[in-house]
Amino acid sequence: MAERYTILIVDDEESILKALKRTLQNDNYRILISTSADEAFNILHESKVDMVISDHLMPEISGLEFIKKIRLLYPGIIRIILTGHADMDIAISAINDGEIYKFIT
Repeated sequence: MAERYTILIVDDEESILKALKRTLQNDNYRILISTSADEAFNILHESKVDMVISDHLMPEISGLEFIKKIRLLYPGIIRIILTGHADMDIAISAINDGEIYKFIT
């Protein structure tokens, strides 16, 4: 049987978390969800995660800052930023500083 990859989705909006989880659940991924960066770091500390999909606009820390920290602490994790507010400066910073895989608007 093929290895099951783990995806951590981080967004402060429950409806977005549920929609992404529904979208990805049929692809045999193990899906973990978090509504905050602090909770996400706890999950990362306790679980092997292969990919993080993070919203950019979160209350306590921006998705970009969150992704930068993940890059430093867990460089092997694939990082994706999801945002409803596309901004070229944010996209460039996410690519350069967070070394993200995708920037999805």
